[in-house]
Amino acid sequence: LIHNKCLDTLDLRENNMGDKGAVAVSKMLEKNNSIKSLELVDNRIGSVGALAAMAKCLKNNTCLQELGMRECRFGSRAMVALSKSLLINTSLLELRLDTIPTNVGKMYLIQAFKSNTTFKHLSCKRGKHKILKNLLDAPKRKKQRRA
Repeated sequence: LIHNKCLDTLDLRENNMGDKGAVAVSKMLEKNNSIKSLELVDNRIGSVGALAAMAKCLKNNTCLQELGMRECRFGSRAMVALSKSLLINTSLLELRLDTIPTNVGKMYLIQAFKSNTTFKHLSCKRGKHKILKNLLDAPKRKKQRRA
């Protein structure tokens, strides 16, 4: 898949890949220039190391536009790593999660969304994230230049 130029959607949901599989997918995405949509739903990805690898790949990947990570069971440190990568990533448009762990994770995600001009949509399946969801789903305003 590293050198594949045709595949634009990779659906790996419910493959039981775990953390080692997530690291392998992350390494592939660092070099792949065709995959625009990746589904990692329900794959028992949960360690900080696996999600740190995914965050690192998002810093370098310029093609991925949609990332589905529902039912991946990660905590606040992994959410922070993922959010920090969104400060740098210029291609991801949509991130799909179950819930956002802790207020620290929410804070970093809000910061990433405000700074990243391409990230447009966050989908949260569970949890009480109305304020965050409303903020993230609101259209972004262009910053006005001062004269």
